[in-house]
Amino acid sequence: MGIVHLILGKANPEKMNGVNKVVYNIATKQAENKGNVEVWGVSENTEINYPERTFITKIFKKKRNPFSIPEDLKKEILAADQATVFHFHGGWIPIFASLSKFLKKNNYRYVITPHGAYNSIAMKKSKYVKKIYFKIFEKKVIENASKIHCIGESEIEGLNSVFPTSKGVLITYGYDRINTSNYCSNLKEPIIFGFVGRLDIHTKGLDILIESFAAFSRKKPNSKLWIVGDGAEKNDLIHTIKSYNISDKVELLGSKFGEEKNNLIKRMHIFVHPSRNEGLPVSVIEAADFGKPCIVTRNTNIGHLVEKYDAGICIPTPDPTLLTHSFITISEVWEHQKKYIAMSENAIQMVEEAFDWKKILDDIAGKIKGCKVIYHIHETSIKPAIFKNLLFGIAKFTAHKIVFVSEFLLRQESLINNQVLLYNVLEHDFVEKADQFQNHKNTVPVVLMICSLKIYKGVNEFLQLAQQNSQYIFKLVVNASEQEILDYFRMKEIPKNLKIYPTQVDTHIFYHEADLVVNLSHHDLWVETFGLTILEGMRYRLPAIVPPIGGVTELVKNGENGFWVNSKNINELSEKINYILKDRIIYQSFSDAAYAKSLMFSEEYFEKESIHIISSL
Repeated sequence: MGIVHLILGKANPEKMNGVNKVVYNIATKQAENKGNVEVWGVSENTEINYPERTFITKIFKKKRNPFSIPEDLKKEILAADQATVFHFHGGWIPIFASLSKFLKKNNYRYVITPHGAYNSIAMKKSKYVKKIYFKIFEKKVIENASKIHCIGESEIEGLNSVFPTSKGVLITYGYDRINTSNYCSNLKEPIIFGFVGRLDIHTKGLDILIESFAAFSRKKPNSKLWIVGDGAEKNDLIHTIKSYNISDKVELLGSKFGEEKNNLIKRMHIFVHPSRNEGLPVSVIEAADFGKPCIVTRNTNIGHLVEKYDAGICIPTPDPTLLTHSFITISEVWEHQKKYIAMSENAIQMVEEAFDWKKILDDIAGKIKGCKVIYHIHETSIKPAIFKNLLFGIAKFTAHKIVFVSEFLLRQESLINNQVLLYNVLEHDFVEKADQFQNHKNTVPVVLMICSLKIYKGVNEFLQLAQQNSQYIFKLVVNASEQEILDYFRMKEIPKNLKIYPTQVDTHIFYHEADLVVNLSHHDLWVETFGLTILEGMRYRLPAIVPPIGGVTELVKNGENGFWVNSKNINELSEKINYILKDRIIYQSFSDAAYAKSLMFSEEYFEKESIHIISSL
């Protein structure tokens, strides 16, 4: 079975058309992953005027009647394997209405990626014409589709407003990163704001951009605005710029492609995309890839990521007052160069993590090919809430089964009916090494905590415990450098019985030398969904003290192999530590119970349960 992408155009990544760029990237990545993929384009001409690519491309000459299917395209479809899945890109496209009927008649499946065509703002544009067109043509395109691949929440909402359906699948695009070794701009020159895209004044929010920049430039007269792109409304845009008397500050640079475009983006300091309506703007991702902090509207469907990664500013609506304020705020970041560099690095991290092709292709393949998709969820404490909603929305729409690492998570998150529990386990190598160590008896008992160097992980409470219990040694192993440790504890008094260690590659020696392991996370700020360090300690026969809420309580039976204690209650923590460590008989009982509990979390259990989960799909 193969996938055939159907588009208007030639999937040329060097053109300003965002849909063509995305299709090129998806097809390239699918081909790299040994997928059977082709791109079929309907265009004004069949000239091969695009770069070489790793996938087969077939171009068909567009007919005068926009609803007519070229005869050679019909022949190619009928020659395709019956298992082929056709992938439409775009919405409200007349030829797709005809192709929908043709494919259905000949028993072929197809899916649609509207690329923003169905989002709530787009649906309002030419509203009455679209209502008529929808009833006659577009409704059938949606009805006949196997799935509708939406790239943002606004598109899911828009789709359901005209045609409530469970076919919508929320999956973002990936992005093929460019080498950004020389991304950093000259921080000494006047601040340059930039926009790259089609000169569609209303859709792209260019009227708002000009109005807001004019207001900002009165405060910062040396600032510049570069607009890269072209379109039928260029003269109208020039008129708007002149009306604000900022022609000397705004440069219209025309359409640029490839390295010429990339070099311009590199010289920009801040990227601005105030769209009223978008699918997912590739230009924003390109700018972020070059380390440019971005100002975007929520309508771009990327604002939640900009907020999550602190990669710029997201304004809730395309509003000139909000945008002007964002110009001022981000210019202050620019003037504080350390903050600007940090935000630039955040932008790059956003592209690296949020637009990872491997995960995205797996999700798309699962839905298009009808593969069964299983999600294994380890963590749900995700902020901001809108980003969590996006990720969980993807899981909800694409998953056939969801696996959680603790009963706590399973109860807390209700996404689909088919949800199961599969605990994390200790790998065989860890178990083998742990079991080689013989029991030992410290002259002075050691209390161990391994965690991140964060307040909400209970680092300060561990310090207080050490101060109050000088009869014991306290060892803190944190995921931080020596300098970060010095900075964190600079104003704190560290007692002699507290030893602090930076990031460790091998923690076995710490478990071996310990008598008790603790987790002091603040459960009001960070709920432990499992607690692997506690399980590792238990394999070393260490009793444990953990918070009273979260998946970690499933490892510790209160009063048997440890205790549940609120980390804010230092006195109770001290009391329980003393109860376990002062009496060797009590300690041995807790130690044996801890080890016995750890035996349940084996690779054998994991393999057996995994096979059962997969076979029951």
